[in-house]
Amino acid sequence: MSKPVLNEALENFDRLPNSAYVKVAVVQGLFACSRSSVLRHVAAGTLPAPREFGDNRLFNVGELRAVLHSKEPIPLPMVAEQTEQN
Repeated sequence: MSKPVLNEALENFDRLPNSAYVKVAVVQGLFACSRSSVLRHVAAGTLPAPREFGDNRLFNVGELRAVLHSKEPIPLPMVAEQTEQN
């Protein structure tokens, strides 16, 4: 039985060069959050914006590492803030 692709991407994240790009599912795994939370963090500027490659939106590994190694914690999205904005 083969491993799921996402698990392999997360396992190999440390081996990827800073110039590599990963899908949103990998970002979800790195930050233990939903796709919606990733997109909210991008909109808030706490996560780097993905780049478009054709139909794909991919995140730069080096930029993600900078956030992971930052001393500033990523704030958890607040449900109350989301409903106020809508």
